[in-house]
Amino acid sequence: MISKKILFILTLISLIVMNILDVPLKNDIASNGIISFELAGSLQNSIDILNSWDANAKLYAGISLGFDYLFMLMYSLLLYALVKYISSQYTNVSLAKIGKFIAVLMLVSGILDAVENYALIQLYLGDLDKIFSTIAYYSAMFKFAIIIIGIIYIIIGYYNFFRIMFSKGK
Repeated sequence: MISKKILFILTLISLIVMNILDVPLKNDIASNGIISFELAGSLQNSIDILNSWDANAKLYAGISLGFDYLFMLMYSLLLYALVKYISSQYTNVSLAKIGKFIAVLMLVSGILDAVENYALIQLYLGDLDKIFSTIAYYSAMFKFAIIIIGIIYIIIGYYNFFRIMFSKGK
């Protein structure tokens, strides 16, 4: 598997690219750019967002939706590796098992992101079936919830390890 350092660098680069691609997508209707589209929640909101983008913004949206497949691979693997590493450091079997489960969820977040993107691409290409807005919305909501759980586990894990490390030096 790719090292955590390389995954971190690739994820950071991908995140920077995604933020650059997002700039032309932000407007009064899509104040959060592509995330507004992901969380539109209804067909009408999705259409309103698509219609709020000019031709240039739509080009950026298409590139963003495509590039996001690389980004989702990078961030889900990075979060998986970090959670897996932290879970391996716990001597408490329950905390380690919880971490292994959360690590798998990080991979699930990438799958949810792929499903979400597929639905968004269908809308972007003009298949204005309301199911795609619904699929994108719920996939995004579950994806973000899972990612937040993983990040919380990572923060708590690193906090505990640093606390233990520094308390041993006293």
